[in-house]
Amino acid sequence: MTRNIPVTNKIKMYYHCGLCLKERPQHLSPSEWASVEVGATKLGIQVWCKRHQANILHIDFQGKKHPANLACKKEAAIMKTQTELPDGFDKRLFLREKEVEDIFGIKASTLRRQRTGNYGFPFTVVGRPKNTNKGGIIFYSVKDIEAGKWKHNRKLKGKNFNDRSLNS
Repeated sequence: MTRNIPVTNKIKMYYHCGLCLKERPQHLSPSEWASVEVGATKLGIQVWCKRHQANILHIDFQGKKHPANLACKKEAAIMKTQTELPDGFDKRLFLREKEVEDIFGIKASTLRRQRTGNYGFPFTVVGRPKNTNKGGIIFYSVKDIEAGKWKHNRKLKGKNFNDRSLNS
């Protein structure tokens, strides 16, 4: 039986950095003042204060895998991402550029250069305003990366990503 994990805000309790709450300007809410990163670790999920370089919360999944919904509300109809955290990246259908760097070792700057040069791995942009080429979220297909699918331009003259001549 598959659980329906909502893409709407169902937060019952917020976590904030204690130092940030003490330093918060009166005209800003804790949410507006927050500067946090949330991400998967080897243990589970961690909430990290960027301002103070301090741990806010680190949840240990004790080796168990948990289903998660990583799609934003606007993306839900377009991108069907499925995952189990923390070690379930092999089940993901799509990855963001930072995740491609972490898992496959291809630097995010290299992926950006390839996108602007119209070569490299195929990608999908979600949430970009029409008639612009800025904004939105870039997703790479795990299957395309694993298969070595490579979008060509004239400079590469039909060579594949896995060709040795590219790596020399």
